Amino acid sequence: MTFDILFDIVENKALENKTDLLIAERILEAERDWIKPLYDLNEFILELENEIGGETSKDNLTKLLNRYQKNGFVNSAWNTESVTILLEIF
Repeated sequence: MTFDILFDIVENKALENKTDLLIAERILEAERDWIKPLYDLNEFILELENEIGGETSKDNLTKLLNRYQKNGFVNSAWNTESVTILLEIF
């Protein structure tokens, strides 16, 4: 799914479940903060898994955030914000 389509779904409130809508909003927010431009959700997941070195899970996102913090956020401030937003989903 492209981010344009996801944006339209959120804007039109096309998701009946409020939790699903909140998750979609957080994903869009996280994508906007990711330093590298991305086209679709699959590309974002692959980018996250590459950065993590494994599956995109709460534990792995937390480890990635800790790694960014240990590095003093060097070259990762935007990605740190993105990961922080994604952790709100859990």
